[in-house]
Amino acid sequence: MYKSNNLLYIICGALLLGFGLLGGYIIGNKQQSIPASSPSFAPQQISPTTISSPTPIATQPLPTNTVSVTTAPSDRLTYKNSTYGFEIMYPKTYQALDDKNNLYGWPNGIVLFYNSGQSYDIVIQIWDTKQEYEKAYPQGSYDLTVKQINNKFLTIVNLTKEPQNSDIIATFKFTN
Repeated sequence: MYKSNNLLYIICGALLLGFGLLGGYIIGNKQQSIPASSPSFAPQQISPTTISSPTPIATQPLPTNTVSVTTAPSDRLTYKNSTYGFEIMYPKTYQALDDKNNLYGWPNGIVLFYNSGQSYDIVIQIWDTKQEYEKAYPQGSYDLTVKQINNKFLTIVNLTKEPQNSDIIATFKFTN
């Protein structure tokens, strides 16, 4: 009788331990999963920094925000932003995300370009001062392009350093 009680306790303990480990595994996996529709920013140390000369633009009132995406030659799309007066071409495999939900966490964000993975590939942001963007992106830490428009600073950050990102950034131009 004594041996059968010990055996029963051992079996119950093993089952309890097994269920506890299984539950912990399931909970751990749920907390680590990242939805495909909302990639997160993963900071990376990237160098060198590229800062282009500011491009002065005549000061004029900003138009209401109109964003359009049109088909460009060679299987590319064009993202146009009339509020800040610029456009940039990107491959059809990328998504241009400029809605409030995707820009959450990017208070100065204008548009995020996303191809796949856990990080946005390119982010375009607007800043009131040079000190603001320099604080967010310390010199030498990011692949950063800066343009000046109407006393503000527009930054283009190549977050993932994918080869095609440089080609996308090279198509940026002001339309005003």
